[in-house]
Amino acid sequence: MKKLFCILFAIMLTFPAATSAAEDKAALVSAFAQGGKLYTYSALPDSVNSSAISAVVVAGDKIIYPEKNASAAEMLPATSYLVLLDVSGSMDKYTDSVRLFLERFRDSAKGKLSFAFATIGDEYSFIGEYSDADELSAAIGSVEYNADYTNVYDSLIEAAEYYNQKSRGAGQLFSIILISDGEDNRSGANSGGVIEKLKASTPVIVHSVLVNSQSSAAMRDFAELTNGVYGELTADDSSAVTLADKVARYVNGFYAARFALPALARGTEVTLSILLDGQSAYTFDITDAPALGVTAASPGGAVPEAAASVEITPAPGVSAAPELSASAEAAETAPELVNPPKPESEPNTILVRFSATLSIIIGGTIMIIAIRRIRGKKRRGRGILLTFVISGGAQNGERFEQRLSGELFVGTSGACDVRLRDDGADAKNSRIYLNGDTIWVEDLGSVNGTSIGGMKIHAPNKLRSGSELTIGQTTLIVKY
Repeated sequence: MKKLFCILFAIMLTFPAATSAAEDKAALVSAFAQGGKLYTYSALPDSVNSSAISAVVVAGDKIIYPEKNASAAEMLPATSYLVLLDVSGSMDKYTDSVRLFLERFRDSAKGKLSFAFATIGDEYSFIGEYSDADELSAAIGSVEYNADYTNVYDSLIEAAEYYNQKSRGAGQLFSIILISDGEDNRSGANSGGVIEKLKASTPVIVHSVLVNSQSSAAMRDFAELTNGVYGELTADDSSAVTLADKVARYVNGFYAARFALPALARGTEVTLSILLDGQSAYTFDITDAPALGVTAASPGGAVPEAAASVEITPAPGVSAAPELSASAEAAETAPELVNPPKPESEPNTILVRFSATLSIIIGGTIMIIAIRRIRGKKRRGRGILLTFVISGGAQNGERFEQRLSGELFVGTSGACDVRLRDDGADAKNSRIYLNGDTIWVEDLGSVNGTSIGGMKIHAPNKLRSGSELTIGQTTLIVKY
């Protein structure tokens, strides 16, 4: 408690206090460590005044202030977009709408953009890279729509591999724009498996554009579970304009922050806190942010030799940042400030001093609530809200939520917390439970077993957010 108080006190001395919590929601779009820097990108409510945003990272006893924070467009060297275009015969009449969508997006999105283009049908075919959307539009205009079907699932995996092999500029965001009139699952893959592989690859955002179809649970999931945008496109020009503006407005609104990472002990909990105009706070647990290899100098200068302190298994296709030496600090010491903002001169009036004292009290209360919310979410008493998205089987496309505070049972029995309609699953097939601060899953001796990411488990295994859990013929994507 003393350690938490020290952290809160240092934060309160720096930031204005909050008087109320914002009701709008925010989302952490991407966070990764690269070349001794931590890059974070957050999507904030439209009502937020971007000029009044502050950010801070709390890593153990360290409080780290950003070297730079701005919109993503102002901070990034370039944002890379790989356009995946469905070239099945049914897509031919939407060529003009697709080109208008991309041209409008090019004109509306801020910052320097680069594009790559690949067609998807019965196979994935990479066409080329373009520095300008006009060149991309010309390439799209020359495409022949003659594929018999569209293998969306395998094509997305190929697209992720493209980014695994691509050099990433310091802090650069990678995005996929998937344009298709629906998925065709002839390869035997499923959306859950694709999402699992996307999450295991270098960080990438998927924006899904569904063309003239009523619905597609998989297309929606690809966007939702990678923090992208889902939208629908018709042959009407207004549809292309509206959707392009929607995607551009979303990416233009990213709040980006870059932090210099000090040496941290393994297992140190890392939290990002964002204050909006001193009146609200969002907190995100970024302990598991991936560590990426360095492929370009940082925007602020040469890349230092110090590596990422956020602990995770490196993504395939990229080099791991070197391990840092442990530097855990004693619990009774005051927090260390990294890159602290320069304090302004203190007004010497009784009224202002009273207001400052009151702000510290109110701000402390808000920050305690915010930090405890993110750091206490794994406690048994409060439980964790699990979201299940079913892919495959009789319940394909269904989604539901269950709060985990002790254990949940999965199976066909009506007594199970997660009930499946699957002849290949046992009455009580699997158990999901909390052990300390970690979520685990175990098979209960079922006939067909329980798999995570396609691998059958024979003992309790950790269940991470976004994991693909297969029971019988049913695949559940578990997110929390």
